[in-house]
Amino acid sequence: MKRMDASPTAGICLAWLLAAATLSAQTGAGPAQGVSHQSPSPPAGNSFQPAIDALYKQAAAATDVEQLVQLQQTCRRLREQLTEDVTSAYVDQLLAWLHNRTGELLTQQAQQLAVANDESGSNQMEQQAIEHFTTSIDLAPNARAFHNRGVSLAATGKFDEAIKDFGRCLEYDPNYANAFFNRAELNLELGHFEAAKEDYSAALLANPKDVDALMGRGHTRFYLGEFEDSLLDFDDAIRNDPKRSVAYADRADLYAYLGRWEPAARDYRMAIRLDKNLGRAYQCAAWVMATCPEEKFRDENLALRAAERAIELDGKEDYRYLDTLAAALANANRFPEAQNSVQMAMKAAPEDLVPELQQRLTLYQSHRPYRDIPR
Repeated sequence: MKRMDASPTAGICLAWLLAAATLSAQTGAGPAQGVSHQSPSPPAGNSFQPAIDALYKQAAAATDVEQLVQLQQTCRRLREQLTEDVTSAYVDQLLAWLHNRTGELLTQQAQQLAVANDESGSNQMEQQAIEHFTTSIDLAPNARAFHNRGVSLAATGKFDEAIKDFGRCLEYDPNYANAFFNRAELNLELGHFEAAKEDYSAALLANPKDVDALMGRGHTRFYLGEFEDSLLDFDDAIRNDPKRSVAYADRADLYAYLGRWEPAARDYRMAIRLDKNLGRAYQCAAWVMATCPEEKFRDENLALRAAERAIELDGKEDYRYLDTLAAALANANRFPEAQNSVQMAMKAAPEDLVPELQQRLTLYQSHRPYRDIPR
């Protein structure tokens, strides 16, 4: 989950521009507390004051890309007429804000296309957004534009470049919590677990109740083998958001991994109670009920129903769902069907996991169910 910042308002536009009065390079990080909502003023008696004031008001009120692009053109024409350094810097700051805001709107449109499964259109929109963020940075380097460009780079799969941009963002604003969070997400995805843990922890210093950061650090600590600390993070996530079904499912996964079957079963039930459409909770619960080495936690009928429900909700594209269905079928002594399901899982699975699935197929061909081994 990559976080964009909240959509800028006129107040944020003002926060961006206020720094222009002192020609500060550290602008764009968002609104400061107690910031005046009046437009910052160029030197007294400047003949361009009315035009600049009008441009600022239009910029603050703009709500779509077309309006913002027109304002960029107006801003550039005005910039060409200016001779005073302070006034020029002011207009450059406004132009930088306009480009950043345009990029943010394009990113929102890209996200909508992604939800509609238009990957090509989404990538094109993100590329346009990157161009606007880059122009904003060239005009007036600032934390917000570096952060936003990092989000768009990550969305187009350019993780290393995105990580660099989040780092540049933090150079301009060392307290930019979303930059820490997003860099942590990428490091987690890339397997840089120590770096991810450090960044999640930094994000949590800014907001100790950030449930997404708590869950992210919980995952990271799991991969580092810090299982008890991972449980503490999931505990805190649930304490801060007791309705977060995925947090219960994640904690249940860890309990199951450690062979703590009773709390795992309890958490899977809670996850499903909170979200009856959470397919992966059904899938993981079915796995435990089909493969648990302790008989009292196995249930043939419920395991099959849960495995089928997971596929009904999320489809058969994920090999884990097919593998789980195979395990449930084998646990119910339906071995020919189990063999068919695990063979389908083998076709969909990553190559390095096929040998493990082949071992289960061999079990089912011998009319033996699979039993999980806790770590």
